[in-house]
Amino acid sequence: MNQVGNPMPVLVFPPAGSGPSFFAPLSESVGRLRFRPVDLPGKERRCTEPIPTTVEDIVAGCLSDVAKEADGRADLAVFGHCFGALVAYQTVVRLERIRPDLGITLLVSGSPPPGELAWEPYSGAPPDQFIRAMERVAGYLHPAVTDPDLRDFLLPLMRADVAAHESFRRAARPSIGADIIALRGRDDATVTADAARGWAADTTGSFRLVEPPGGHMYPLDSWGRLRLTLEDVLCPDPTD
Repeated sequence: MNQVGNPMPVLVFPPAGSGPSFFAPLSESVGRLRFRPVDLPGKERRCTEPIPTTVEDIVAGCLSDVAKEADGRADLAVFGHCFGALVAYQTVVRLERIRPDLGITLLVSGSPPPGELAWEPYSGAPPDQFIRAMERVAGYLHPAVTDPDLRDFLLPLMRADVAAHESFRRAARPSIGADIIALRGRDDATVTADAARGWAADTTGSFRLVEPPGGHMYPLDSWGRLRLTLEDVLCPDPTD
């Protein structure tokens, strides 16, 4: 359990097409947790690097940074939303191999288990169809996509993430020992509660489903509420 004055680090991975700045509202907040957006190859500060085409390549490109964050710690949390949940999961797979002593909690948000899709594949669709499909699946589209110049820059990043999502398969089941907490907006029309519960089969550790208010992109409704939700599940008040 996290100790007062020593916030537990939470590594956070964004949804498809987004970079670490997606979680800026969390990383700027103060509380019982310290949110650490992971720099991803091909995005934002690492935008000059090749764009990875698989989940495994994404994780390989940031694993050294993740390992440094875990260095000297006994516990660590890893959170990912939608596509980010798969990246978070694969990160834990790799991290458990190099730090088997580390107590890890994996928080998978707005995502069915690895290898299961909540939509028909669309990564190869023409640009306009691709963007409409992404908006339909997420119920949200970043305003930058409406800018023609930014769209040309963002589309390859978005398409690569969606293709990586659609092609990802788990190596074995169950494949991790970390406790898993699945989060799902209770009004999510994309990922059902039964789909979210499917994550229970991916761990030999404990499993819990938490359903905060909102739809598929519930984090955007209230970053403060998300932070409090994560604090409650990761650092429960012993007096409650």
